[in-house]
Amino acid sequence: MFCPSCGNETPRGAEFCSRCGETLGPMSDAPRGGPSNVVIGAAAVVALGAIGLAAWTTLHLQPAPVVNRTQTPLPRLFVTPTPAPTPTPVATPTPPASPSPASTQTT
Repeated sequence: MFCPSCGNETPRGAEFCSRCGETLGPMSDAPRGGPSNVVIGAAAVVALGAIGLAAWTTLHLQPAPVVNRTQTPLPRLFVTPTPAPTPTPVATPTPPASPSPASTQTT
């Protein structure tokens, strides 16, 4: 037998539940506390509704049609910097050529 309040198994003929202390009246052979048929039915309705909504949105919602299929250039949002001018090389003066030792010899 089971307590109708907490579902604890109690011996036959007991007047009080050993777990919760509830006064025991007519005893039931089935434990209590499981999900009721109302809760199971409500969960089934919610699940079927979610499946139906998903199916409807998949079949009926189409992407918006594209009206203009020509390629239009995108606006320039950023100005591309122009490259810095390359510096022109400056000519460095070359030192005067020193006389070679062979040209200074006298014969």
